[in-house]
Amino acid sequence: MMISNFDELIAAAKAQANDQHLILVYTVAELPEDATPQQRADFEAGHGGALVPVACVDKKREELTSFADLCVEARDYVPEWNVLFAGALDVPPLETLSDDKIDQTVETVLAKIKAGQFETLIPFDANGQTIDLSQ
Repeated sequence: MMISNFDELIAAAKAQANDQHLILVYTVAELPEDATPQQRADFEAGHGGALVPVACVDKKREELTSFADLCVEARDYVPEWNVLFAGALDVPPLETLSDDKIDQTVETVLAKIKAGQFETLIPFDANGQTIDLSQ
């Protein structure tokens, strides 16, 4: 299934037979201190930089109603962000997700983002649209 926006992700999560637990990481683009003049110029033009996690939240699929509602809620703990990464945990029937498993998954997602390994995550812009970070 192709996901083109966050609301489609919510619908896809709710359509799964197993419970879905979403890990959401808000990031901001920052320019490293040792950036070259060209990197600085590109960054000022809205390109490049490093994505740095600033907030993380885990949500059960039933806790998500829409991207707009998520943004309203997020204003309380992360007023500005550039890219929202989403990952999912599939919870088999009759199993409950432990806090340790959630924490471990959050740490894995954060490590992937810091390393620039986005392939298993879905990145969204501030409008809730998926974006291609492979460029």
